[in-house]
Amino acid sequence: MAISGDEAIKWIQNLDKFGSKPGLERINWLLTELNHPHNHYPVIHVAGTNGKGSTCSILESLLSSMGYQVGLFTSPFIDDFAERVTCNSKPITKTELGELVCEIKPIVEAAEAKGLGHPTQFEVITALALLYFQKKSPDMVILETGLGGRLDATNVVTPVLSIITSIGYDHINVLGNTLTKIAEEKAGIIKENIPVITGLHQDKASIEEDTQEQAFSVIEEKCQKKGSPLYASERNWNYRIKAFSSTGYCFDYFGLEAEFINLKLPLLGESQIKNASMALCALELLKKQGWNEIDWNDMRKGMVRVNIPARMEFWPADSGEKTITGSRAEKQPDVLLDASHNPPSVQNLMSCIRRLDTNRKWNKIVFVTGVLQDKPMEKIVANFSLIPDEIVVTEPQNTRALSAHCLLDYITDQLPDTNISVESDLYKAVRMGISKAGNGSLLVIFGSFYLVVEARRYLKTDILA
Repeated sequence: MAISGDEAIKWIQNLDKFGSKPGLERINWLLTELNHPHNHYPVIHVAGTNGKGSTCSILESLLSSMGYQVGLFTSPFIDDFAERVTCNSKPITKTELGELVCEIKPIVEAAEAKGLGHPTQFEVITALALLYFQKKSPDMVILETGLGGRLDATNVVTPVLSIITSIGYDHINVLGNTLTKIAEEKAGIIKENIPVITGLHQDKASIEEDTQEQAFSVIEEKCQKKGSPLYASERNWNYRIKAFSSTGYCFDYFGLEAEFINLKLPLLGESQIKNASMALCALELLKKQGWNEIDWNDMRKGMVRVNIPARMEFWPADSGEKTITGSRAEKQPDVLLDASHNPPSVQNLMSCIRRLDTNRKWNKIVFVTGVLQDKPMEKIVANFSLIPDEIVVTEPQNTRALSAHCLLDYITDQLPDTNISVESDLYKAVRMGISKAGNGSLLVIFGSFYLVVEARRYLKTDILA
């Protein structure tokens, strides 16, 4: 019986009720029943607390610019579920989605009868994506982990490269409450004799507990045990920022053998330079493996085409362009949208705001923020190194949202002199933020990905239309 694309999406959404159940038994069984679709194409596997989605997107843009057919599996999505599974930069179609669900649904339902328990939503989407890529036969597939690495549903592949972008405090209720424990989970994607790239580095021994250096040591030791070459930031590759503006960076890359000068990346946040550098290191390693179509002139074209919504996405009020869906009103502030929801990503956001403010010199800076319940709020607020003029606390439209009043308590404990307003309704909070900021100022909307995406959608359709 045929299943429409809308019916397929509804079925997938309904799987959310099965929650999150770390483990590989169910996904391995699903893929066995599907005749191991993930064994039919090369894979780059990417994990990390922050930067994994951006690194995947940059890699996809670079490889596509060279003529490679590239499959990409990432999460979550911005506007449409189909964004999570793409091939050649085109999202899976509703027809294709319906056909795949029609094929996979009976197998999913049979898993429970086998005593495995019902597969989770992420396990099903992962199996669906891996099957889709087999049917599309891309030259390369880039897989982003969902949560952690060791027990993540994507950790069924034997990749040609593994990338661990960063280690930070996030999902501590699942991955552990120290950086070393989190690193152990991320290092679970390391496979025997497969090269590993990491954005972490170790430049000195540390006697302190729970440091980035110790997290790096976890990854390094795992690579040594597996016989996997490790290519680390500052030790094997590096970068130098040449120029910065509200439209992005100009930087130099110093790699394993290659050196690229004056690369243009239209993204904000220094972390994106590191993500781009990891992607370039991956291309160098692929070239060593025999990927002879890799062309450095085409790479530059791919770099300037990178676009990653909701990651330090800047909408200047004075652009004079219809950058969203219409021209900006005179009284509206500049807007910066960023799905930063853990300590290191908030730290990166604050650094980016300070750099932007050097050029634009805003009258006021106003935050609108909200998070989910499982976030280390004390550490997040501690990274508010830039104190805004006003903060509006609100809530993501999600059942796991931290209440605005709880968030208020966390912030006032550490920033007692800051002017803070509470508005649980996200749309009202966005309008309040715009009103408080006004012309010549900056409105920063950040926190939960769900909050930023919904605020972005609201701004596009109701405020800026």
